[in-house]
Amino acid sequence: ADGGGGEGVPGPGLYSAAVSEPVSRRVRAGALLLVWLAWGCAPPADRPAAQVGAEDRRFQVLVETRPDAGDRRRGTLLVRVETRGDWHLADEAPASLRLEPATGCRLDPDQQKRASALRDASDLLEFAVGYELEGESAAVDGQIKFGICEGEAEQCAIIRRDLQVRVAAG
Repeated sequence: ADGGGGEGVPGPGLYSAAVSEPVSRRVRAGALLLVWLAWGCAPPADRPAAQVGAEDRRFQVLVETRPDAGDRRRGTLLVRVETRGDWHLADEAPASLRLEPATGCRLDPDQQKRASALRDASDLLEFAVGYELEGESAAVDGQIKFGICEGEAEQCAIIRRDLQVRVAAG
């Protein structure tokens, strides 16, 4: 399982291998996200979601936390893939989100497939996961997996992107 690139799937017209992003860029981007979330505790609704991983001309992965108004230790973690340019999500490719919370955080659900996505369109895939904190904050690691294709061409790839997020009481 490589965290930034993809895996090739054999067969004509299916998926080709995606180029893996360097680990150092992925680690730096994850660290910046953690620092940003620690300073702001949780991004308020009027702030844009934080991008996860290095820039990619084909897509971006965004993570947003939305604390519940009535209970500051509960909220929703949104993980969203948005395509760019002529790229679109491959309907026939598997898509999933897997999260592993640190001690002190419960997630519901911690694993999702495409069928349980909050939004699923050709240019957008979004998963929503409820969280409940025992303390003030907790780390959540995971991975999102999806297929992406360019225009009408049959040049496609399966993408796996590692996630590192800190959720905090609102």
